[in-house]
Amino acid sequence: MTQLTLQEAATQVGKSRSTIWRAVKSGKLSAHKQEDGDFLVDASELLRVYPHVARATSHDTANETERNINENRSLQVELEAAKQRIRDLEADKADLRGERDKLLAVVQEQASSMKLLTDQRASPAGDAPAKGFLARLFGR
Repeated sequence: MTQLTLQEAATQVGKSRSTIWRAVKSGKLSAHKQEDGDFLVDASELLRVYPHVARATSHDTANETERNINENRSLQVELEAAKQRIRDLEADKADLRGERDKLLAVVQEQASSMKLLTDQRASPAGDAPAKGFLARLFGR
């Protein structure tokens, strides 16, 4: 059986020494006291209380880094495409505004031409209210 000091046990399970000490004091983790006052924890006892947690290896980290780099590249490409799309849409918007202004000018020009072609004088009968039957009969 492998015996570990509190510091070694803490390093093995990724906890702090004080966490291991609290577990020993509370009785959650059993340890044997040495003559010099230090505590030794059995490795199997340590694994019982703190199950082995798989730690990320450098190979896993390298793979994750590579994935992150690839994802960043693809996101940058998407971002650049979105920015280009925005620039294109803004150019289209400016073109449409110019076209709208030209069409509005044409409509206003046609409206003024129509005014010139039609008689804009007020009709004399149009100003007076229509007389009723009795008023016309008696000449009022």
